[in-house]
Amino acid sequence: MARRFRPDSSPAAGFRRSGSILFVLAVAGSPLACGQSPPGGAPGSGGAGSGGAGSGGGAASGGAAAGTGGVSGGSGGASSGGQNGTGGAATGGGAASGGAASGGAAGSGGTPASGGSGGGGDACTRELLQLTLAAYFDALEAHDASSLPLAGSLKFTENAEVVEIGTAGLWSTAGAVKHVQSAVDLDLCTVAAHSVVPDGATDVPVAVRIKLDAGEIIEIETIVARPGDYQQVTSDPQEIIDLAPEVGWEVPLATGAENTREEMIAWMDKYFRQFPQGVCNVADDCMRLENGGGYYSCGAGAQCLPNDPGPDVENLPVRLILADVVTGVGIGHTIYNGHTDMHMFKMVGGEVQGVQVILSHSDGESGWD
Repeated sequence: MARRFRPDSSPAAGFRRSGSILFVLAVAGSPLACGQSPPGGAPGSGGAGSGGAGSGGGAASGGAAAGTGGVSGGSGGASSGGQNGTGGAATGGGAASGGAASGGAAGSGGTPASGGSGGGGDACTRELLQLTLAAYFDALEAHDASSLPLAGSLKFTENAEVVEIGTAGLWSTAGAVKHVQSAVDLDLCTVAAHSVVPDGATDVPVAVRIKLDAGEIIEIETIVARPGDYQQVTSDPQEIIDLAPEVGWEVPLATGAENTREEMIAWMDKYFRQFPQGVCNVADDCMRLENGGGYYSCGAGAQCLPNDPGPDVENLPVRLILADVVTGVGIGHTIYNGHTDMHMFKMVGGEVQGVQVILSHSDGESGWD
């Protein structure tokens, strides 16, 4: 299948050791909002699911995801938590809806100062979250977490296991990060990324989610997809790197191509809860990677039902949804066939251009339920 190339989709300026970034779903094309129905398709209700995306069908509408991408609550799957702010994410580091602040300056080695902005009422900025993510990968390479602004209440997981940060797993074997693609959710003061990191002599896909509160890191969730962790597809970290420039994960959306936070959350909610019948508004050339492998059409084996998911429909349990309205990148956390799973999507003008997933076997646990 021929690859598409977009000369305007080079990675956005910011922290990056090599080119572009991670497992994501990209959206481009006509400026159809997720809350509108394309010709011949009735509107659906929110949501994303862990498989490919299907063509045709209706656009996701609001309604099915209350709140702003917090933890999905109950079988109804409505997102809870977070604040439903409209502004906040401004290109180049706008302030959260709680108000602007310039705090969070980097300390030595790139680590944000503990007195910087964060959640819990303090302003949370794109710059602060991006600096924190960069500092995390620097500390990971050094096998030393002491430079990070860790809260005393920090919870850290690797592949759904709660462990002390810096003591085991990838923290003992990691090299310098080779690729990162990220999304910033200011409403939840959270940054999430797909990356490629050496695990000893072997490059592996790694998903990371970091949450701040008052400038301190209170949550870090990681998924390390080592060879054999997911049997359905052979892992190919290099393909994550190679495909990223075509998608342009961190490239800010042009005026008129944005979706609202509510529209993005609603599309992802439907995707997961009705999967594989909730995969709507995907571009014809949308491709899907699983740990870098597969290179499937997003519509393979999927469809888009016109109806909203009912309160008892939860084909894939959506635990947490994040939305970056500046870049159109969405993040969804679920469990797929016993694997802890972080989906990444990019949405442009109501159309999905690509989907990427990083997942690892976890006996059906996330470590965060």
